[in-house]
Amino acid sequence: MECGTKVGGDESSIATLISGIVSILFYISVLVLVASPFVDRAPSFTFCVFVSCALLFIMRTAKESAQKVRKR
Repeated sequence: MECGTKVGGDESSIATLISGIVSILFYISVLVLVASPFVDRAPSFTFCVFVSCALLFIMRTAKESAQKVRKR
């Protein structure tokens, strides 16, 4: 170890990974939202809208958190 060396795990890679996973889930939920009126086995349109909105909020929060961790 040297003076100035960071101690601990790489927090930026974990935050980026979580942000990427949430982004993928959001885009999948949008695809299901578009398909829900046309497919009988898909969840209801209203449920898909709520899930997509929640994932959008989480995605934006995760991206902001990942950027804050990178700036440190």
